[in-house]
Amino acid sequence: GADCLHRGVETDDPRAPPAFDQRLFSQWFLLAQLEASSGQRAAAVRSLDAGIKTGEEGLKLLPEGDVRRVLDLASDTRWRARIMSVLGDHTVAYELTGAAIRELERLRIDSDDFEGKQARSTLQSSLATHIDAAWQLGRHAEAEAAARRAVALPETSHGGNPPRGKANRQVQLARSIASQGRGPEAKAELARALEYYDSESKAGATDTLFRMDYA
Repeated sequence: GADCLHRGVETDDPRAPPAFDQRLFSQWFLLAQLEASSGQRAAAVRSLDAGIKTGEEGLKLLPEGDVRRVLDLASDTRWRARIMSVLGDHTVAYELTGAAIRELERLRIDSDDFEGKQARSTLQSSLATHIDAAWQLGRHAEAEAAARRAVALPETSHGGNPPRGKANRQVQLARSIASQGRGPEAKAELARALEYYDSESKAGATDTLFRMDYA
């Protein structure tokens, strides 16, 4: 848990290679999310700041114009938004993810190379946080628009299970539609997601994530 992450990120081993710290920024963000989830706001903010600082150091190693700069910045912004959402700062989360989404949409989202796959993966997670923040703020039309964009994105195997991810996004879209009083349309959208969950259940899927999603 958090203690293990603390030991991992707070290293002062002089033998560590120069690039070592640059790989720690996601660990700082994971730690911040754990701390935020347990109500440790001050600790979460400190870990978040440390992750941002580490990410900024990593960006210095990349030349201007390198697409990885956009991807890394968008990933950092997505993490910040997710942690702010956990802390209850939904307006900040909404604005941060909106900025990340706009930057990512400038990239070659539809390509099947590393840039395209990474961009789609980061865009999907940014949209998910954006949708959640929109729900919390009562911005249901904006949540629907973001959910429709997420469902329409090309599939990618980068970072997860594509069919399950699409089903999750269809559930998000159905909820966004239902929240605006369009029950029949929401049910039709939800039925598409349930087709996947039903088929997986019949095939014997029992892992924790599946049970959480299916519930």
